[in-house]
Amino acid sequence: MKKVVIIGVGKIAGGNKNNYKSSHAYYYNQNSNYHLVACVDKNNQRLIKFQSKWNVKYKFKSIDNLISSNLQFDIVDVCLNVSNNINLLNNILRLNSKLFLIEKPFLFNPKLIKQIFLHCKKNKKNIYINYPRIYYKYFNRFAINFNSKNNIKLNNIIFYYSNGLENNCSHFLIVLIKYFRDLKLLKNSVIKKNSTNYDFSLVANKKIIINFISISAKSLSLFEGSLIYNNKIISFIQNEEYLNIRKISQQKNLNSDYEIKATKNINIKKYKKINQISDVFSFINSTNNNIKNRNKINDYIVKLSKLIYDIKNNSYTI
Repeated sequence: MKKVVIIGVGKIAGGNKNNYKSSHAYYYNQNSNYHLVACVDKNNQRLIKFQSKWNVKYKFKSIDNLISSNLQFDIVDVCLNVSNNINLLNNILRLNSKLFLIEKPFLFNPKLIKQIFLHCKKNKKNIYINYPRIYYKYFNRFAINFNSKNNIKLNNIIFYYSNGLENNCSHFLIVLIKYFRDLKLLKNSVIKKNSTNYDFSLVANKKIIINFISISAKSLSLFEGSLIYNNKIISFIQNEEYLNIRKISQQKNLNSDYEIKATKNINIKKYKKINQISDVFSFINSTNNNIKNRNKINDYIVKLSKLIYDIKNNSYTI
């Protein structure tokens, strides 16, 4: 049984405001392979509530206190955003663990991220960033194929997203980075709508245009996409719980007389059995978890950081 320490006891970890069975603490409590032994948070009131809710034996107000305790553990689960806080990350990596699971978006200067991964490799520390969709064939699982097949050519893609570039949008950007060997920001395409939302366009494999359009809505978690082929359209809508796939019937020439061929609602949480981190641990415990594949995933993280940096720094405001 692997002993787990959680750092940060907010909503993602399983704090009181999390009413869904998607928290990290819930995953560990439902899985006999893991034992949540300690939690760390500077907010003592929140820490006490979390300890009681999940029956955690030890609690600490700082990482230094955790280190001083000499507590033995196997996994450090970082349930807070450490982006651009290299001091905090360095402090976390001081912990005596070989496995670190860190919440997205994990944004640093791309060169610095490479140094972080190199440091972990030299010190035999395996670091995994919690972007669940890169640990399995997400789109292929739901019969959405980006590659040309049976002479069906993918022409362009349109995505709509809410909850910000770094949050909701980054999940799908990194999937595109995984699927397309060449993905670049289209010059002069970025529009900054507010501090978190950007409209922009990408070019995949030097020919496929991918348009991202942001939706400013605090209460709405939405990602909608349409893949336009030369003889069909596949579209899907996803919120936090469901994925809806709609296929337009195949026709030699697309026209206004579209006919819905199939609509499929997939309960993502039911399909994924437990929650978002189950896919990360399925990868960790599989034969796919080797140096080559870990290096690929780390490379996706570096490219994502660079892409988001480019989007933010090549925008104009409307």
